[in-house]
Amino acid sequence: MGRIGLAVSPADPNVVYATIEAANGKGGVFRSTDKGATWERRNEFNEGAMYYGQIIADPKNADRIYVMSVYMRASDDGGKTLHKINEANHHGDNHALWIDPDNTKHTLLGSDGGVYESFDVSPHGNSRPTFPRFSSTTSLSTTRFPSTTFAAGRKTTIPGAGLRARKV
Repeated sequence: MGRIGLAVSPADPNVVYATIEAANGKGGVFRSTDKGATWERRNEFNEGAMYYGQIIADPKNADRIYVMSVYMRASDDGGKTLHKINEANHHGDNHALWIDPDNTKHTLLGSDGGVYESFDVSPHGNSRPTFPRFSSTTSLSTTRFPSTTFAAGRKTTIPGAGLRARKV
């Protein structure tokens, strides 16, 4: 067993998700509906666990999750099926995702290419979300908080991280 990423659903705290790296095809996306007492393997997707190790639960829908990877994956059925998010407008290599708890289509996506903002993210593979860099006049320095994960389900504050927008 290798790296494990966990997420408790803000929509239903009984639901817990895990992305697990494991040898011999034993890894994948797992879900518990009883706060982690028992687990069900929902998907064999193991591509991102070793390096990314992040799974994010939607703040309003207990069945919607996002799995970080080179190409972000999303599910609307509790991890049973995963679809690539259309990422034509950004760098890829995704590490962090913040979902606005008041508008779950509003996200901030952190990747090797920087921080990207979208107002139309959907877990369906046929969607065409736009991921422009934070904005045309503002960028965020990701080197000031290299290991920070934007937490779903709450307003994001990063104590001591020195997060500052700057004109570019």
